[in-house]
Amino acid sequence: MKKKIKSISMKKWIIENPYVIFFTGTFMSIGLTSLGAYQRVFHITGILIMLFSFYLMYLKSKKK
Repeated sequence: MKKKIKSISMKKWIIENPYVIFFTGTFMSIGLTSLGAYQRVFHITGILIMLFSFYLMYLKSKKK
């Protein structure tokens, strides 16, 4: 017998789990500042990822 694997698309998973994206952006913004020359690049990218996670939280609230 073959088991049916419940597959979920990446888009649905990201909308259902926006906090994973938020903390990824937070750690990227705060944690990778020790790299010196690329400090601003990681900081700005982390902030943009956090802002994107707020949009995902909005989409999740509209879905309910």
